[in-house]
Amino acid sequence: MAEFSGKTVVILGATGVVGSGVAKAFLDAGAFVVAVSRSAAKLEELKKTLKVGPGAAFATAVGDFKDESTTGRAMAAIDQALGGRAIDHVVSSQGFVKFGPPPTQSTAAQLTDALDDGLVINFHAARALLPGIKQRPATFTMVSGGLAHMPPPDPAMWMGTLKNAAVNAFTLGLAAETQRDLVRVNTLCIHFGVAPIGGSQNQFGLAAERDTVGLAPAFLALARGKQKGQVICLGSWGDVDESEVPLDGATGAWSRLSLQGAAGGEGPRGLNQPGPRARPFNVQAPTRVRLHHAVGAAVARGGGAPC
Repeated sequence: MAEFSGKTVVILGATGVVGSGVAKAFLDAGAFVVAVSRSAAKLEELKKTLKVGPGAAFATAVGDFKDESTTGRAMAAIDQALGGRAIDHVVSSQGFVKFGPPPTQSTAAQLTDALDDGLVINFHAARALLPGIKQRPATFTMVSGGLAHMPPPDPAMWMGTLKNAAVNAFTLGLAAETQRDLVRVNTLCIHFGVAPIGGSQNQFGLAAERDTVGLAPAFLALARGKQKGQVICLGSWGDVDESEVPLDGATGAWSRLSLQGAAGGEGPRGLNQPGPRARPFNVQAPTRVRLHHAVGAAVARGGGAPC
């Protein structure tokens, strides 16, 4: 029997680079997957990419968590897709790293927009989904990035630093709220670029060592493990590979990678005991130049990079 047979996983942002890999990971592991996206067309593309056929343990829901009104509609679509199933795991890979002018040249509206499409959508998702799974041995996992811990390689990326750091901080708030509950809230903070399924270039158009399917061990390990209230920094693909090591009791094989500890001491460290310093997010000079040009082109288009 597949490891996650009988389990139900809701994936927010399922058509994004990371989210699509997560969807494949849990589908291949036997779970019933509910893929949620803002775009019905992208959900259809995802079904083709994953080769989802009739009768597959896969359902879709079109929805957005940008405000209370859209959240209500998204939850109605998710409930319909669930078909009465209880949720075992939620993965929120929502958001978009916005590119724009440096901080003092940005507008308040640009700042608000960046946080809306990173922190706020996760806030609404948590408000809507966490209460229903708090008293179950479930998980709620968010995704952030290494920009949270570094001066951005290009000033145009500063909003990505802010967005990712905000998601990490939000994790600790949720950890404090749920420290006595059964649900485990964590965030995977990915410090490297990832290619889409079958691709070779990351979100910035630079060469990627692996595609998003390679992240599967990390997300599956969190779902099966004991980590609670953790921001887990993946500094390299080697850290992802390490996640395949069986977790050791409450501390887990990943304890040295944790940036922050669990509330109430459930995991290796308490909120008042900071974890080890995050690994440096180094960008070598040639890559920095290519990244600068890629970001500049995205800014000219008024765009950014999907999570």
